[in-house]
Amino acid sequence: MAGFRRKKRFFRALLFVFLFLSGGVAVGLSPLFDITSVEVVGSLSLDEDMIISVSGLSVGENVFLEPLLERSRSRILEDRRIEDVSIHRRLPGGIRIIIEEKRPRYLLLSERLYGVTADGELLPLARNCTLPDVPLITGIEGIDRSWCYRKITSSPFRLACSIISELRRASLIKDVSEVNVSDTTRPFFFLISMRCPVYLDPADIEDGVERISAVMEEIRRETDIKCIDARFDNQLIVRYKDKPGKEGVL
Repeated sequence: MAGFRRKKRFFRALLFVFLFLSGGVAVGLSPLFDITSVEVVGSLSLDEDMIISVSGLSVGENVFLEPLLERSRSRILEDRRIEDVSIHRRLPGGIRIIIEEKRPRYLLLSERLYGVTADGELLPLARNCTLPDVPLITGIEGIDRSWCYRKITSSPFRLACSIISELRRASLIKDVSEVNVSDTTRPFFFLISMRCPVYLDPADIEDGVERISAVMEEIRRETDIKCIDARFDNQLIVRYKDKPGKEGVL
């Protein structure tokens, strides 16, 4: 009797496996799950038809062919403008490709204008593109198109990023048109509201930016400031346009 029960359980399990595999084959071969549409979302500057073409996905293929989707994802990621991509089924026959493009965290002006990602990768910018509202870095030489999709690790670039980080933390970044590191011993940022440069000590950026932030309301009342020098301990030196010999100390 016990042997009969064991055989019965075995045949039930075998039947379940057979039905499961048969169902999988039926789904894989059923025209109900053939691809009928492919859509692309998240693309900002890349052509959607180009992405679909590169993916290799086409109407008539089965949406449950997992190797097909993985192969399509790998193909799309070969485009160096793309940070990440995910591909999802939308049953019964839809495919959605979600694109995440690499986005500039900074703009960099060298022999032309480039974008730079948060980790320093140089990005080309289309001539007619809408420029992102991100900080501009100037004063870094030797950057050209051969650097595209390579990472910038130079000390002037790292210095500029440190200054921008402190300006963001102090909520001053929206009032800054550029950060210049052509002379790394006296980098400066340009204040839009004051129309003047602010020089910093590269060894104490945080303190310099904090002191500027603390007196912004006071110095905004001035109309003829030529520059502000924050390289000195516990003080700001203000120089005036129409009074070359006059200096103010804050």
